[in-house]
Amino acid sequence: MKLKFKNRTAVTLIELLIYLTITTIVLVVMIDLVTRIAQNRSASIGQTQVTQNARFLNDRLEVSIQSASVASGVYPSNTLNLTVDGSSVTFSLSNGQMFYQEGAGPANPLTESSVKIEPIDNGQIFEKITNGTAASIQIKFKVVFSQNNFSRDFQTTVLLRGI
Repeated sequence: MKLKFKNRTAVTLIELLIYLTITTIVLVVMIDLVTRIAQNRSASIGQTQVTQNARFLNDRLEVSIQSASVASGVYPSNTLNLTVDGSSVTFSLSNGQMFYQEGAGPANPLTESSVKIEPIDNGQIFEKITNGTAASIQIKFKVVFSQNNFSRDFQTTVLLRGI
């Protein structure tokens, strides 16, 4: 007795290979897309963190330096000692974070733990520049985002106005 197949519903090996190939291509494209989105998100977060921390630190330094009557200490240095309204103010770099200390009070971090502050070119962050009777503080630092090592250099010079 001979069997006849009227309706063929089975999948052939070639059809199965074609389906698997198409599925594999789609999965590879999707994984690549998701990976790129995650990388772009990480880079964007890094840029935002670096910019926010640098801007806050730079603004805080500028206000304090412009208000200071004296910048004491030996420069170049990673510590800035100022006298503002008769009280001492110290900015110091320690373990990748910039700290602010007023008088004998506690040292408070000015930057988040997600970023690291470093001197540019392994130098010092603060340098005192004098020109006759005028003095200014040159500030050079790099902010590095810890998760993906995104970094930016920042440099400015602020006139020490005094009283």
